[in-house]
Amino acid sequence: MADEITVTDSIGLNKGDVKNRGISVGGVRIDQTGVGYSAGVMAVTSSPQPIPMGDIATPGRYVFQSQEDATTGTNIQIGSYDSNGFHEFDELFPTEPSSGRLKETQPYAKSTAATAKLEYFIAEA
Repeated sequence: MADEITVTDSIGLNKGDVKNRGISVGGVRIDQTGVGYSAGVMAVTSSPQPIPMGDIATPGRYVFQSQEDATTGTNIQIGSYDSNGFHEFDELFPTEPSSGRLKETQPYAKSTAATAKLEYFIAEA
């Protein structure tokens, strides 16, 4: 089979003299070799913690994640973690989503202040 993952995404801007600018992409199809996925909601603290991957082991996954708390000033950072520390590559402000191709074998999450909730869906490559 091919094109097992379907993605629809859009962004718009309407501020000042800029009216209704944006881009919308629908029906993007992505091949999935494996059959697995990992999904759930996790409490994210200020210490880096692994996002549960379940049985997924194949890099090149597609991820959708959302910061589920509306607490102003608490963001969730997504990144990698090794002996040199945490390396952020994405940051979600309160109630913001993010999606894209994930190249990390084991992504980590940490909050910038209080504990926050991260909802995630990661499809195996």
